[in-house]
Amino acid sequence: MKVTGGSDDRTVAAVLVPVLCLLVFSVLVNTSIFARTGRFLLLAAPTIESVLILALVLVSTGTRGETADLRNGSSPRHRWVSRAAIGGAALLLATAVLFSAADGMIQYIWGRPFLLRVDAPMMRGLLWLVFGEIGELADRLVPWIIGLIVLSGAALSLVVLLPVQRVLRRRATRISWVVLVPALAVALAVGHPVTAVVVQALGATGELEFRDIGAGVTGAVGSNEPVEAVAPSEAVEPVVSLFDRDIHLFAVEAYGYAVFSRSDLFGMLQSDLQELSDTFRAEGYLVASTVMDSPVRGGFSWLAETTLLTGQVVDSQPRFEQLAERARESGIPSFSRTLHEAGYYTLMVKPGTVHGSWPEGWDIFRFERSLVAYDGDFNYRGPWFSYVAITDQHAIWTAHNYLQSARAPGGAAEGRLVFGYYQLVSSHTPFNRVPPYIPNWEDLGDGSVYNQRADQILTFNNTWGGGTQLDEGYSAAIGYSLRTISGYLQKHLSHEANPVIIVLGDHQAQRPIREQDAGPGVPIHIATRDPAIYEAFLREGFVPGMLSVPEPPHRHLAELYPLLLAVALR
Repeated sequence: MKVTGGSDDRTVAAVLVPVLCLLVFSVLVNTSIFARTGRFLLLAAPTIESVLILALVLVSTGTRGETADLRNGSSPRHRWVSRAAIGGAALLLATAVLFSAADGMIQYIWGRPFLLRVDAPMMRGLLWLVFGEIGELADRLVPWIIGLIVLSGAALSLVVLLPVQRVLRRRATRISWVVLVPALAVALAVGHPVTAVVVQALGATGELEFRDIGAGVTGAVGSNEPVEAVAPSEAVEPVVSLFDRDIHLFAVEAYGYAVFSRSDLFGMLQSDLQELSDTFRAEGYLVASTVMDSPVRGGFSWLAETTLLTGQVVDSQPRFEQLAERARESGIPSFSRTLHEAGYYTLMVKPGTVHGSWPEGWDIFRFERSLVAYDGDFNYRGPWFSYVAITDQHAIWTAHNYLQSARAPGGAAEGRLVFGYYQLVSSHTPFNRVPPYIPNWEDLGDGSVYNQRADQILTFNNTWGGGTQLDEGYSAAIGYSLRTISGYLQKHLSHEANPVIIVLGDHQAQRPIREQDAGPGVPIHIATRDPAIYEAFLREGFVPGMLSVPEPPHRHLAELYPLLLAVALR
């Protein structure tokens, strides 16, 4: 805006230019607020930090009167004040932008605040995702990348502020300071200080609050000392034990409560849910369903898996590492460990574990055998789908054939009950390539069949950063996983021994697939041929069938393991 002269023009410029500068600062630091609320107008709302940044820039201009100008003839003291003020403004802007952007990204994808101690280690996983398996190099690069981000933020802040400073030197007068008064009042009324985001990010410790869970479960391997038993619900009466039959648990990636809370998604998936429900009914199963709150949203499936199996609330990587250390030192109770010590053959199926082997399977959970993609256990030679190559159907088929061999005479599982945990991954973000269901499972082979059926692969315009067909890709991927489970139950799983079958989600999908204020709930369906077991779950708040689930509030996923113990061990 060019000032041509006259007091009126100078007054307008003296007010309008600082207001525009304040708007720019506010938009830059309000990423977190927008991610939390989804309201665009709040991007422009002044914050205490944006007001303070403007004040420091005004100080740096030396605006004391109509003709003040530090460009020429300024005293050393004035130059020092100017540099200190612009430096302070740059530091404040960089801090606010970096922490607010990080919080906004994590709020949008994972639905929780940014916690520096919790999230900084995740940079290693991101490097592995981008560059593949680079080993210890990832650990060495993390501090350098974080330092580069900080320096870049500071440099970019100066790039923004120095031109603003020059503009204000030409336009600002004493009357410009009046802008700060109403702006500060609005900032206090809005009540979203970025400083709170910074304090929260720096203050969280990530310490695990370990709670004793068990019911006749021994402590460390070789120890006869039981851990404290969990008290079952008074509503649960003695029933036929879960522990006298096979148990198969299918964890469907990103199968979240949004499937039921969003009518449009439910409409897309209703036929697949109905098909699975009909399959259960045809085989004589009763199904009870509920929803429980996962510790995570949008990702970090291993944290949900750990919470489910151990009954501990493990919602961050530091807490997972603390639990893993404790498990290796003294052992901890887990659902799979309970079954293993009861004589079960425990099998984990992990087609999505592509970066490193998985010693945690035994060290933490006591899975006697783990089929892991990294170790080449799936012998897959087909094309890539979504997050990993191996399809749910190929993973389940591989596990089925392995169990057939293990249960044969002389096999490791001969004469033993089986607990199979299938961590399915075909419904993993970015929901851009969904494999076809192969009706004849024997045709799966080494996965080459998918190359021959490339024209049946469903593709969607989605990427890791978003897409225009997120709902369509998501519903197609979840539908594929449900159809695969249904097909396996129809054609290959033996029902003669009346197994218990559990189908559940690990976490909600990312936004915008899940709603703006969506909770972290995941559906859980438990199918059994035993009416006593079915009735026990109904008394615990489950609802009949699998086409409807309870509305919020929901219990935490950490309560499922104690609940299974309570039902099984009375």
